[in-house]
Amino acid sequence: MRDVSRLVIIVAGGLFVIRGRLSRTVEMVQRMGAGLRRFYEIMDEEPEIRDATDAVELTEVHGRIDFDRQGLPHGVFADGE
Repeated sequence: MRDVSRLVIIVAGGLFVIRGRLSRTVEMVQRMGAGLRRFYEIMDEEPEIRDATDAVELTEVHGRIDFDRQGLPHGVFADGE
């Protein structure tokens, strides 16, 4: 009888563990789906800023931007914003 009790406890415990993991996995997949939907909504939006009609096409781009001697003027964000 002890062996049967142990088996029942092990099987029941295993089912609880599997169900717990499964529910967390389902929740994670649902969150990923919602995140992807929001991502595609943002990517499908029309940009508010358009290129000027006389914009010059960049021909040599190296994928790097240098900000040299940049800063904020005194008093910016002084009101806590």
